[in-house]
Amino acid sequence: MLKVAILDNNAMYLKRLQDYWSRTYGASALMVYAFSERERLTEQMERERFHILMVNSGMEMDWDSVPSDVMKVCLLAGRKDGEVNGIPALAKNGSADELYEKMLALYREHVKAGKEALPGKLVFFTSGEGGCGTSSCAVGYGRYLAAGGRKALYLNLELVSAQEAMLDGESPKSMEDLFYLCETSRKNVDCSVKTLATKDSCGLWHIAPCRSPLELQEKSGGDIRRLLEMVTMEGAFDVVVVDRGFCLDEITDALMDMADGVVLVSGADECGRHKRERTMALLEEMNHRGFGLAIKLKLLLNKGEAQGLAGSEGTGISEGTDMPEAAIPEWKGCSAREVTERMGAWPGFDRLLQI
Repeated sequence: MLKVAILDNNAMYLKRLQDYWSRTYGASALMVYAFSERERLTEQMERERFHILMVNSGMEMDWDSVPSDVMKVCLLAGRKDGEVNGIPALAKNGSADELYEKMLALYREHVKAGKEALPGKLVFFTSGEGGCGTSSCAVGYGRYLAAGGRKALYLNLELVSAQEAMLDGESPKSMEDLFYLCETSRKNVDCSVKTLATKDSCGLWHIAPCRSPLELQEKSGGDIRRLLEMVTMEGAFDVVVVDRGFCLDEITDALMDMADGVVLVSGADECGRHKRERTMALLEEMNHRGFGLAIKLKLLLNKGEAQGLAGSEGTGISEGTDMPEAAIPEWKGCSAREVTERMGAWPGFDRLLQI
């Protein structure tokens, strides 16, 4: 959910904009907080994390007190956009739809600029259907990176994981230990992660899944965000590959928001096509919430052919873009580990993901 705070001394304007955005773009996709007094906004910011802060240019605001990850926008009277003291400014007298689209465009650039400063990249593999090989593709991509000399870390955030069947190298540590590290210490993460991770014989680093599924189920989107921020920002790994099934929850929101690339894996059969179409409709709704999926999203058809992937057309995500698509061939008679090893040499990953 994209959270937007607006500070303006025109109470009528605030109410009209808040009501229209909530009604048009859906309360589940966008949460608008309206404030006519700076003190109330400051108090709320101590309790709530906002993605975007929009302030009337005629009102005083201590911008230095606003967290750096919050996108700052000034609202200008009239119909001409501009800039105020280095902060982008949008005209508020145009249509509410136009203001919304311009705000999202700025937010996508804000997110992209922030990611360019990170030494490590994040790729999120997901699927709206079970049994289509999402984990195999994620591990295969990690092995592909390792074969190319890049240091990759595979993290499985599924409640029930089968990574033991695909990866070798055992460690007494698990994801539970990594979560504990994030909760208790913010220092020396680079060294600590290395002590928790195990290197597969193919060169892919990984951490054992949570010993108890309930441990992962209790985690919030904020917990996942803090964990991945620490792992990526320390630069211990070139790429972190995250594996989790698609759900409409705050953990998926965090992963979609943070990821440099989102790979939607789908089966090649008729059921896969129908589920892919439904999942794409949900992803289209998420795209309106500022996750930048028009740039991030890639489609990967497992065990099939890439020509004319259904479900990638007729959505706002793919309109006007050349959405990357690829298809992994089917290797019959191979074990799960053998499949991921063959994926590690599959050149299609380079064409699909340029991270």
